[in-house]
Amino acid sequence: MNQEQPPRRDFLRYVGTMAALSTPALHAAASEENRVSFAPIFDKSEKPEKTEPPRDSWDKRVGVAVVGLGRIAIDEMLPAYRSQYEALDRALVSMIRDKKLGTLKEFNSVNSQNMGDPQHWRLKKAMAGGGALPDIGIYCINAARFLSGEEPSEVFGSVWSTPGDARFREVEESCQFVLRFPSGFSATCSTNYCAHKSQMFRLNGFDAWAEMDPGYAYHGNKLRITRVVDGKDQASDIPADKKNQFTLMIDHFASCIQQNKDVHTPGEEGLQDQRIMEAI
Repeated sequence: MNQEQPPRRDFLRYVGTMAALSTPALHAAASEENRVSFAPIFDKSEKPEKTEPPRDSWDKRVGVAVVGLGRIAIDEMLPAYRSQYEALDRALVSMIRDKKLGTLKEFNSVNSQNMGDPQHWRLKKAMAGGGALPDIGIYCINAARFLSGEEPSEVFGSVWSTPGDARFREVEESCQFVLRFPSGFSATCSTNYCAHKSQMFRLNGFDAWAEMDPGYAYHGNKLRITRVVDGKDQASDIPADKKNQFTLMIDHFASCIQQNKDVHTPGEEGLQDQRIMEAI
């Protein structure tokens, strides 16, 4: 099978499907003499196409489908982990590496939003793959890994959906989970589709704590550091860089492609988060 372009029959099926979806509107506007009709896209004599079996084991076949591009190797993917390119997050990582917070002890985070429309695509498992955990809970998981520089050795959690709530017939409403890391560092997180919007995390170290609230937003994130100075708590707000996190990420991707370098957030980064969510 030619992997460089979509098979002709798949393309025709796609065009035919889009045309069929448009048919009711066209019929409503057309009179009998100029009614639009579409030829069938299937032929009785047509044999099913043979497809190649997957080469990877199931745990490496992340639920990602890109129409028309065929197979994509994990090392060819460019996950959009925008937060890892956001200026305040990068500044915080530098502080952590320079031991400005001391030994890291724990990470606490909440990422929630109130989903009101039961017909929203995020509430359809076939379209979203899951509920609050894979959509917004993943931010908490990745932040804990990114900031600590460690991978969890133990995870446990629970999910909850309000009985009778039509929004959560297919996906989970909320998930609470704990990640434990080899150094003793831990992450306690909560994600929710039925709570007022919250996008915060606090990172507690032996010498200081850092808090971002909001911490996962597209813009307007805020970073505060608190430590003891002369026997008193002293808080300082870190000024935000005005650079757009998406711009920084895309520029980085483009530079790596041009120079044939590995990206900061490769496909393996997304695969690891998927494995952790599967474990939860």
